[in-house]
Amino acid sequence: MLPARWECGLTLAVAMRLRRTMEQATFWNIWLSREQRIGLAMP
Repeated sequence: MLPARWECGLTLAVAMRLRRTMEQATFWNIWLSREQRIGLAMP
């Protein structure tokens, strides 16, 4: 078992990385949907 302090730090690091990944995914979804709209508007 890891000490509680290690577990807390590890959980925090994982949460921050997960949040950053989610932010990037959201950004790419918005960007791709915008690009698709532009692509559909201009044949």
